[in-house]
Amino acid sequence: MRVVGHLALRNLVLARPTQGGRRAASSVVRRRRLPPSEGAPPAPRAEPRHPHGAGPERRHTRAATRRARLAPLGDRRVGRTLLTTLLVFTGLFTVYSYIAESLDRATGGDGTTLAALLFVWGVASTVGTLGSGALVDRLGARRIINTSLLVLVIDFALLPWSSANLATFIVALVVWGVCGWGLLTP
Repeated sequence: MRVVGHLALRNLVLARPTQGGRRAASSVVRRRRLPPSEGAPPAPRAEPRHPHGAGPERRHTRAATRRARLAPLGDRRVGRTLLTTLLVFTGLFTVYSYIAESLDRATGGDGTTLAALLFVWGVASTVGTLGSGALVDRLGARRIINTSLLVLVIDFALLPWSSANLATFIVALVVWGVCGWGLLTP
């Protein structure tokens, strides 16, 4: 028996049945409280924990400077990626801002149909966001981004013709939702 603080640890070997009828030994540790002994040093007390998880073991570091935060902008690839993202999402949200006018021919001005179409768009957007994560893992981010952008350009270019009929516009709306919001994951 070994005494650690006020705990006594005793190793016991128990036999338990295994496959084939053989028995295997396993080590079990039992703990029991011992009364504090005279003259023994008191057990170390645990440091109190901060209610939000920041305890004394956590070291504080200095915040990054503004120059360090903006340093990646010096890389041309980062700048091109940010510019592409800005332009794509500006285009997506511009069309979304005027969605009622874009869908006027397909919905006939009916607000209930417009609400149903926006619901379909939202479901397609969720599918695009969740599905693109798995595709990025298999195919890579660059391929997903380029393909989504190409499909979106074609989809938006055909919008004047696809919005003339409700059925064709539902297809265009689903493509917009899947590809537009699928760009968020990569």
